[in-house]
Amino acid sequence: MTALDAVRAAWFAEVLKVRRSTVPAMTALAAAAPAGIAALFMLIAADPDRARRLGLLGAKSSLVGMEADWPGLLSFLAQVVAVGDLLLLAFIATWVFGREAQDGTLRYLLALPVPRWAVVTAKLGVVAVWGLVLHLWLTGL
Repeated sequence: MTALDAVRAAWFAEVLKVRRSTVPAMTALAAAAPAGIAALFMLIAADPDRARRLGLLGAKSSLVGMEADWPGLLSFLAQVVAVGDLLLLAFIATWVFGREAQDGTLRYLLALPVPRWAVVTAKLGVVAVWGLVLHLWLTGL
């Protein structure tokens, strides 16, 4: 088995685990939350009278200092995504690598005909592609 075949086999196994799970859908919803929050804050910032009528929510929106324009929206999203995506990617990496420990299949990784480095490479690739897809999803939103 060549190195490329080993990585390919491990990659397909990892992608199959991700496809059969509900975790990608949950992370997509979590990645979409900043866009919804930013849209709500833009709505509040665009009409200060509405912000005063909303009370506390309007006060929180004014504390953010967001302007109702594209630079304000992109600045707010950059701040939220910088922190939120770091936590989300940490969750994804923990799920991808910790899945075998939770399922009790970690000891079986040692018995596979695929080298351990290929399994780790495939797992890191899945995390990287998953993160990229979530960033593209948020950009689309």
